[in-house]
Amino acid sequence: MDYQDVELSLPHNSEIALDVQLREKRRKARVNFLTIHVVKSYRKHLSYSINRNINLQRITLIGNLPIELICEILEYLHPIDLLNLTDINTPVSTLLKEQASSLVWKSSFANYPDIPDVPRDISGLKWTKLLFNPLICEKCENSPAIPNVTFYRRLCETCNSQEFTEYDASEASHLLSQPVQLIAIYPYNGYRYHTMSRLRSKAELFDIEKTLSWLQNAPEDIPGAEEAFKEYKSERHRKIAATFNRNRDIARWANSFRIALFERAERSVTCILASVKARFKRLGFVPQDIDDARWNVGVLTQLVNIHGWTKVRPLLEPAIAITTQKRLAHERKLLISRRMEFVKNQCRNFAKSWLPATWAYLPPFYVIQHFKSLSKVIHASHDNELEENDMLEPFNLLSQEVEEWHLSKMEQLVSMIPDDECDDNSTESKPAPDLNLLNLATSVFHCFGSARAALRMGGCLIGWDGAGSHLRCRSLQRCWGKRLHFSRRGHDAAISLVRLSGLDPLTTKKWEMDALDRRFVCTKCPLVHARSRLVYDWTEAVYHGMLTEGDETHMTLSWSILGPEAEADIKCREDPDPYIWDKKWICNHCVAHFENRVTRRDAINHARESHDISRPVNNLDYLYFAGNRSQRLPALLPMVDAREYICLRCAPTKRRLYRAKTVKSHIRDAHGIPAPVEEDKKKIDIISQPLIGCHD
Repeated sequence: MDYQDVELSLPHNSEIALDVQLREKRRKARVNFLTIHVVKSYRKHLSYSINRNINLQRITLIGNLPIELICEILEYLHPIDLLNLTDINTPVSTLLKEQASSLVWKSSFANYPDIPDVPRDISGLKWTKLLFNPLICEKCENSPAIPNVTFYRRLCETCNSQEFTEYDASEASHLLSQPVQLIAIYPYNGYRYHTMSRLRSKAELFDIEKTLSWLQNAPEDIPGAEEAFKEYKSERHRKIAATFNRNRDIARWANSFRIALFERAERSVTCILASVKARFKRLGFVPQDIDDARWNVGVLTQLVNIHGWTKVRPLLEPAIAITTQKRLAHERKLLISRRMEFVKNQCRNFAKSWLPATWAYLPPFYVIQHFKSLSKVIHASHDNELEENDMLEPFNLLSQEVEEWHLSKMEQLVSMIPDDECDDNSTESKPAPDLNLLNLATSVFHCFGSARAALRMGGCLIGWDGAGSHLRCRSLQRCWGKRLHFSRRGHDAAISLVRLSGLDPLTTKKWEMDALDRRFVCTKCPLVHARSRLVYDWTEAVYHGMLTEGDETHMTLSWSILGPEAEADIKCREDPDPYIWDKKWICNHCVAHFENRVTRRDAINHARESHDISRPVNNLDYLYFAGNRSQRLPALLPMVDAREYICLRCAPTKRRLYRAKTVKSHIRDAHGIPAPVEEDKKKIDIISQPLIGCHD
């Protein structure tokens, strides 16, 4: 073998260090803290005049004494001292292992009543070894091996699983088996390691099952079988009760030492912690992190028996590291929050540079903050606060990103429109979305988050004018798929209304229907107050069709369109739309109403005073803020004793509808004609066209 082979066969330094750590871990696992504390408590009460440093050679002289005298001397020793003698003195060990020495063990335990007595079914030596020997498994010699005081075994977890099984209340044998009591204390935490275990001995369960099977299956002609079965169960219950009482006393004894050990270690925590904090602060750690760290009491109590900063530091640094990470994460979160608030204010100023008519169509901030240009600024890796100069470059790109967002939303809305509304039904290739479809009067959408009757704003959104201005709805931030939805019911209602107006649903635009401004009544609805019908404009009629989707009386949509005279009369009597007293009007020339919107009258006065416009024009100088229009109450059209007459004496622009009785009174009173004739009045048709139905 050459030099290189010898070098390669030597263990690496890391392997040696790992082996040392493993041996140290195994050594600690074997430590029986119960023994340590019992010995300390015992020696604490010994007289200081006793010479504790006895020469080992002098102990060997005991073997020269008579056995009776040796036994009498040994009876006064502590059980742990007797256990130690069995390891260092062969004659004494031989004596204590004999059956005749049982009196020595019993007397030794009796002299120290705080220690549990030796049970009747185990020798004193074995009982002492079970309580006070190192925690080494008696089968495989692994550690830790917790003492089992029910069956007098000391097994590791693996061996325990081989000889014991979990308790099962559904098994009769388990109900008659003794519960396992494990005794182990760990001084570095307050948990109770000696609680009653759910383990049951497999060997005992086998014997119980065998006995139960024999007793239950005994022939009926055997006398006393039933009594024997009952007696066996009673005997088992008595044994379980006795075992439970004995184990409870042992557990209380062990628990008293556990509490004493833990309290002793815990009393040192305050001083240790102060020293540890001072040491870390001198090393340059952030004082706030050190003070806010959540220290593990179990680790701190271990430091009582650990010496050397190099061993202590790795145990405590993780607590400071966790606190540091939390602090940095919290500071980063606050920084991002401040940046977002700053960017939000800057975006508000940026939005003011757009025309007021487009404000309702700008994306909300929860969308804008995720734009690439702004997200890069908000989540920049540096820790500096943002300034206005940092926003110059993002704002140069923001307009383009807003347009791209508009385009993506338009394409999304177009993709919801049914294919049967498209002129090209070819499936060979999918052309680019035709955004012109959004202009159709039949492109009806709705927002599930605001589609109730009390919330008109999102219930019926027609075309891009309606849908685009509603994309700022808060419910779209997290709910309903974060998008609007196409309304098939509203689509069908719009088709019927467009056809009733004499137009083509495939080509009619929304503004064409707005320009016609016709009035409709639903013939499926019952009469209001038993004499009138509700009158809707075409968008209100579409919304009415959507609201009645689940109504059995409206399974089919049926409308009537008013004649020109009846329509003119309704328009004179109905509430304005949009409502003029809503505080949702804005000036179209400045940013005065960007945040604080006003009524229409205030908007008109603002245009006159601030912009010197003598006669402000709606939708040119002032406008209603799109996207959150209030719902108006429909006008009523009498159907019983209807107003079917007009006065031909009145100017065409001032004509109103009258009933048959009131038109004559109007002619006499307003025009001074005492005897009106047929040429002075005219009967008109309230409904101008026949009924047209639309089936779902």
